[in-house]
Amino acid sequence: MTRPLRIQYENALYHIMSRGDQKRKIFLTPKDYEKFLEILLEAKHKYGFFLYAYALMDNHYHLLLETPHGNLNKIMHTINSAYPNYFNKKNKRVGHVFQGRYKAILVEKDIYLKTLIQYIHQNPLRKNLANDLSEYPWTSYRDYISKNEYLIDCQWMIKRFGNKKSEALKYLLKFMCEPIKKDDKHEPYAGLIMGSEKFIKTTLCTIAEEKLDIQIGNRRSLADHDKTNRILRELEREFEMDVKDFKSMKFQRNPIRNFGIYFLKKYSNLSNQEIGDIFGGISLSGVSKSAKRFEISMTEAENNRVKAIKSIVKL
Repeated sequence: MTRPLRIQYENALYHIMSRGDQKRKIFLTPKDYEKFLEILLEAKHKYGFFLYAYALMDNHYHLLLETPHGNLNKIMHTINSAYPNYFNKKNKRVGHVFQGRYKAILVEKDIYLKTLIQYIHQNPLRKNLANDLSEYPWTSYRDYISKNEYLIDCQWMIKRFGNKKSEALKYLLKFMCEPIKKDDKHEPYAGLIMGSEKFIKTTLCTIAEEKLDIQIGNRRSLADHDKTNRILRELEREFEMDVKDFKSMKFQRNPIRNFGIYFLKKYSNLSNQEIGDIFGGISLSGVSKSAKRFEISMTEAENNRVKAIKSIVKL
């Protein structure tokens, strides 16, 4: 089994998720939830990380933590080893408790921290386990209410909502309950990095330059994702259009659409389905036929344009 990519450095912020093996429950009784929080607190004291939010669901958990010492692997090894040992011993069972290794999304702190605070705390509401955040006992929402600094680093987060602690806390708790705005919902880059274009580029440079302990398949996944984005950006520049405008070309057999489909099919790692979606929902066979037609009828000028874009994108 390939190992997920881990990007580690000092003061990095992560959204951590881990799910029960085969989606089975990992918390069966209140004591299980309490034991997990006890292990989490012990790891916090041992490794010195900051914890801003958590949500423990019956078959998975979420953590939002920052690592001043760049030691994510050690933190998660402790948590995801100690809890299964407890769980298996208590329930007289053997085997995996968690499904594979945990997922860690590197997050740009200044942009996405607040949104993730909302997202993580609202897990019980999305799963219809509670009508109000205060009803569900296994998220850090109650820690904020009680200002439980033993586990949650409340004060740092509260200060982001104002200088007066009492008012800032009120605004923070209200914010956690508000619906997440559509504009605040973002997909992580390659499923691993959540941040601005500058943050993503900086992180990719770090991965390229440093000898990180990662599996080669993960490097290839990131590289493929980056290459596809570079191709799309160059097509936008070449045709003076936004990728979103390509969707209107579903029923247009114009040179731009045909060129774009051909180039993406030949030089990107996108599937026919993904290419079809970019151009408004063209069928899989439609993508193949369009690319083939363009290749057969390609003019010298179009061929030169292909070569120019390949050179710029460094394919």
